Amino acid sequence: MHIRLTSYAPGLRHRPHGHDHCTFSMVLAGSVWERVGNHETNAVPLSIVVKPTDTVHENRFDNVGATLLQIALTNEESAKLCADPSAASLHCWRWNTAGQGARLFLKLARAVYERDVEHVESVAWDTLGALAMAPVPSGYRHPPAWLEDVRQILDDDSVVPSLRTLAEAAGVHPVYLARRFRSSYGRSITGYAHLSRVRRAAGLVATDKSLARIAVSTGFTDQSHFGRIFRRELGFSPGAYRSFVRRGFDCSRLGPNGEVSCSGEL
Repeated sequence: MHIRLTSYAPGLRHRPHGHDHCTFSMVLAGSVWERVGNHETNAVPLSIVVKPTDTVHENRFDNVGATLLQIALTNEESAKLCADPSAASLHCWRWNTAGQGARLFLKLARAVYERDVEHVESVAWDTLGALAMAPVPSGYRHPPAWLEDVRQILDDDSVVPSLRTLAEAAGVHPVYLARRFRSSYGRSITGYAHLSRVRRAAGLVATDKSLARIAVSTGFTDQSHFGRIFRRELGFSPGAYRSFVRRGFDCSRLGPNGEVSCSGEL
């Protein structure tokens, strides 16, 4: 198993490619566009991707680039995972935007950052276990376009529209929208809206903006409210998260069983 913190420059593009092993990555800062087949995703902080062996994908990094934390299994570990029926939810490519596994990914990042080599591998396996338990839409691999549009509204707006307004925009009944949204993303619409605020804030925390300005611009009532919700979702205070993302890792800290790199491909 290898664990990498990788930074990608703004404007960088990766042509379609695949890997002979499984990878699991979380966006810490910036954003990444990814395409697999006819499906496209623009992933922002706290988004997590499950990428099985030989998934052909292409990537683009716009504006500010991106920083991702990645767990990469060895070929042998990847083969065992693919043969494990209890890990079926890790056998298909998907981006998880509902936050399942984010706290454990950050716990893993902290363990690597603090040179806690003894616990790195166990935390990494715990993280994959949490991803295996995250809900996968039944009957289709990806949510339909109308539901993705609803999710996009929640990601873009700091003021959350009412459930009835969202349902009218989607052309469905509010009860159906609420049920379908939870089954697809693992959270209620209100819970997802709170996470979206934290996600937008996490993207800004890596910049030079003051935490007070970030709190107001992302829809929190004040900096205290911002700090409380941020810590509840991520296990980091905004200030600690800023320090962590800015300082990054020393690539010499871990050996073969916990490799950390500063470049590479998703």
